[in-house]
Amino acid sequence: MNRFSQLKLGASCFLLDKGQILVSGKQNGCTKSSRMSVRGTNYVIDVSESGDAELSVLEGSVEVAPSLDGEPTGAPSTTVEAGQKVQLSPVGVVLAILRLSPSDYTSVLNGPLFSGFSSSLPGFSSLESYIRSYVPGVSIPSVPYAPSVPSFGFPRFF
Repeated sequence: MNRFSQLKLGASCFLLDKGQILVSGKQNGCTKSSRMSVRGTNYVIDVSESGDAELSVLEGSVEVAPSLDGEPTGAPSTTVEAGQKVQLSPVGVVLAILRLSPSDYTSVLNGPLFSGFSSSLPGFSSLESYIRSYVPGVSIPSVPYAPSVPSFGFPRFF
């Protein structure tokens, strides 16, 4: 999460009121006007003070459905694929779907969402694999590696 972001946790999704957040894994996100349903992916949501939003799908895919304060409206959804970004109006209307450029990836990877990261990003290996295959030339930052802990047959709760 970037500085000065405002986020509310909910049962079915988090609600980003303003600011920027990097999501890695199976966490659904919401703005006041859109719901992002994921399938294990890496994406960035950026919401301005006016309510405009931009969703950048770094790897995987995200289904974007119009909503009202995080609750679906029943309007048709839009699927945003890896390497795409979508601009959303404050009322959840898709304004544009654009291709992410190598410089877009570089800006995210070298920006505040990745700098100083102190623990392993859950979906980083998938993101790294996607970038190496489809966005060659983009420098991938090193992130801490957390080796798996053997469970010795006992359930793990962390």
